[in-house]
Amino acid sequence: FDLTDGNNCTNYADTIPFSFNDVNSFCTLYYDSLQSRLYAVTNYNYNNKSNINIYSLAYPPLKIEDTLQTVAGHKALVTKTGFFIGIGICIIAGMGCMYLCYRKKKRRRKESHIPHNPPVVTNTDRSSKTTTQDENYKPQPDIHKKSSILFLDGFQVWDKNGADITKSFTPILKQLLILIILYSVNNKKGISNVTLRELLWFDKTDESAQNNRRVNIRKLKLLLEKLDGVELVKESTYWALKFTHAYCDYIDVCNWIDKVKNKEPITAENINDLPLNLLSGQLLPYVQTDWLDSFKSDYTNSVLDMAINLSKQEYIKGNNELLIQIANSMFAHDKTDEYALILKCHTLYKQGRTSLAKTTFDTFCNEYKAMLNTNYTKTFNEV
Repeated sequence: FDLTDGNNCTNYADTIPFSFNDVNSFCTLYYDSLQSRLYAVTNYNYNNKSNINIYSLAYPPLKIEDTLQTVAGHKALVTKTGFFIGIGICIIAGMGCMYLCYRKKKRRRKESHIPHNPPVVTNTDRSSKTTTQDENYKPQPDIHKKSSILFLDGFQVWDKNGADITKSFTPILKQLLILIILYSVNNKKGISNVTLRELLWFDKTDESAQNNRRVNIRKLKLLLEKLDGVELVKESTYWALKFTHAYCDYIDVCNWIDKVKNKEPITAENINDLPLNLLSGQLLPYVQTDWLDSFKSDYTNSVLDMAINLSKQEYIKGNNELLIQIANSMFAHDKTDEYALILKCHTLYKQGRTSLAKTTFDTFCNEYKAMLNTNYTKTFNEV
């Protein structure tokens, strides 16, 4: 990178594999002035063990274009260029071999679901002892691709065959579906014809609004028939969606918000049902309309309250990895949340990761200053 502005990026040699997972991944670049070589050290921590890889490269490194032969006029370049080309080919070939070895190790890890036979295995004092909770918790899959309606981090609909039918929803059908689900969850009844008129067809006459509602309700029913286990129903003057086998990530999180609010304990029996991987998701971030703002605000506040309550549960507060995940989900909704800062810094400090805790604190202070135009009043030691 150009150190003056940080914008210009130039690729040298080839890439190396690097598995990034928040506080579990580390990388450092060293320069050996005696041998004129660069050494890249990558470290991935898992289950109180470290998987360390070391890569070396002659210094100064070559750009990609330095390994390509060019012609000036009608004459070839001098023999020295050929020498550099040979070095470049050797570097690329070496990187290719390392990449193939990495792919083989990656396939073995996928087959066993855990890392096996790391090149260097050492005990590390930066990780706390593996707990029973660490072994029991297995995050849910990130996405459901059959009979699913997804609201978190974007609007998406999958039919019963796993086909993405999102594009079949016109803007008005999308808003109609969103309104019916949001009202069904929040008031347990659904949305009335009067409210639909006020929000979607406020500029129409009574007759025109009624015709528009009927046509679009019919279109929505036809689209929902492509999913298994969800039905659009009308009770009195309220439209609602009834879910049986279909999935909605927003409803999943809202159900757990209610459970945690009602003091339902998290145990080894239900920890894998807890959708922690969904808590960082924003509610319909790409749908911009006035009536949606209050729902987004309420959802964010509910998720933050749920995260705080989760961090105090007996089963979770002794699990460092889960606590960090909870803190990260809070930061996804509010980069200046002080509880998330304290939770993450304390957890990292308990693990012996003081430098990462300091980095988290510095990042928080920068975000705090940028958003609130004032300095954060506490020091790292006070936190």
